[in-house]
Amino acid sequence: MRAPGAILILTLAACATAALADFRATETVLCRRHPAGILREPIVSPDWRHVAELASRDAKRVVALDGKEHADAWDEVDVLSIRFSPDSARLAYTARRGVEWFLVLDGKVAAGPFAKVDQDTFAFSPDSKRYAVNIRRAGRCRYLIDGVETAAFEHPTPFRRYFSPDSRRLGYFYFAKEEGYAVVDGAKLGPFANVVESFPCFSPDSTRVAFAVIEAPDRYRLIVDGQPQPVTFAGVGSLSPQFSPDSKRLAYSVRTKDGRLALVVDGQQGEAYENLTGNFFFSPDSRRIAYGAYFGDRKAAIVDGVRGTLFARISTFQFSPDSGRVAVLGQLDTGRWTWEVDGVASPVFDHPGDLRFSPDSRRFAFPLQRGRHYFLRTDDGAEAGPYTAVSNQVRYSADSKRLAWIALNGAKGLVVVDGVEHPVYDRVTGSLHFSPDGRHVGYTAEDAGKALLVVDGKPASPPVDRFLPDHQLFFTAPKACHTLARRGDDYVILALRYE
Repeated sequence: MRAPGAILILTLAACATAALADFRATETVLCRRHPAGILREPIVSPDWRHVAELASRDAKRVVALDGKEHADAWDEVDVLSIRFSPDSARLAYTARRGVEWFLVLDGKVAAGPFAKVDQDTFAFSPDSKRYAVNIRRAGRCRYLIDGVETAAFEHPTPFRRYFSPDSRRLGYFYFAKEEGYAVVDGAKLGPFANVVESFPCFSPDSTRVAFAVIEAPDRYRLIVDGQPQPVTFAGVGSLSPQFSPDSKRLAYSVRTKDGRLALVVDGQQGEAYENLTGNFFFSPDSRRIAYGAYFGDRKAAIVDGVRGTLFARISTFQFSPDSGRVAVLGQLDTGRWTWEVDGVASPVFDHPGDLRFSPDSRRFAFPLQRGRHYFLRTDDGAEAGPYTAVSNQVRYSADSKRLAWIALNGAKGLVVVDGVEHPVYDRVTGSLHFSPDGRHVGYTAEDAGKALLVVDGKPASPPVDRFLPDHQLFFTAPKACHTLARRGDDYVILALRYE
């Protein structure tokens, strides 16, 4: 066993290939698994560099961060409340001593005692510096925002979206004496009968905010930047208010008095339909918008106000990165599927996979199933296969010239790069990626009961016992990535640096 923090530089000479000279692998011991841990798996930070464990100590419960126990022991720790901040630097949870509950931040009691802390309502701000949560005391509720309690009210809404993307603005909704009030940046609006679930919807640049409120059973109104809009409508559809990526445009769906649904974009109501499907999407450049609509027993994509092909069902649609192309996944009356790109439909298949555009938008690829076989189809009409399965992990290199994807051949997993199959492993577990310069392909795999970091089809480091569930290779710099694994009872950080 190596001490926590010990670094092992892993030699790649055994791989004996010139390609592997372009990167270096290291292994660092983070900590040893807590001997009294009561969770099967630890809670992992977003940056995959820290682990939190719930453990027993003298018949009490204690939280350990990277193997070090917090000072306080508790009668109960709500395991679902243990969460890291977005920047992975902070840890929060709720804990009980006797009948009293406390909020713990960064290993210390931040607030309490309370009758209850509603862990489902806790949220860090995007910059990790702020927090908000609903607390209960003496039969009434309050929001606790950055350690300061609001006035008491009867009950909150179950939403956990409070902060704007820049973390400077905050909104919340509550009920007092059966009347609802919205508070944005300290300004209270209301009373309202209720608020629509998307509250609050901040624009990507944080300068704007929109939400829909219910004034009466058949009277809804949109509030934009604190101003009630003059037009009311009979209801909202399932498509909640959404700002465009450039924050200049706003779209939402409304229910008309005759019960039909329409999309409102930039204040202009479009054609009303029997129903709308799924969600709507702005293009990356914010100039275009797409959504699905019902036409009797048929559905079609509406792109820039123009109806597309009628299908029995519309599953999803997406714009290319340059916003110039649109792909629609439609189901035919036969039950079979097709991906339609720029109005051109692919040959039909039994079950669809996700379509991925290349970064330059010129290429695309998607997995598909026909009968018992799986294939990967590319924009040139070629289909690679058959395979036992093809994963939705399809990756293009940054320059769009190379393509990699994961397949299953019999019981073995493999990665295919530019049409060439890499060596098979018992299982390819994921995290497929290209190096920033596109020269190398990395992923994780399992073979002979061990877990491996693989680059260009060859092991890039000595095997570990296993990777943590849902692991990923996390890029901390353009040429450096890492993940967490287990070697014996040690949690270790495996890292790759591309030279």
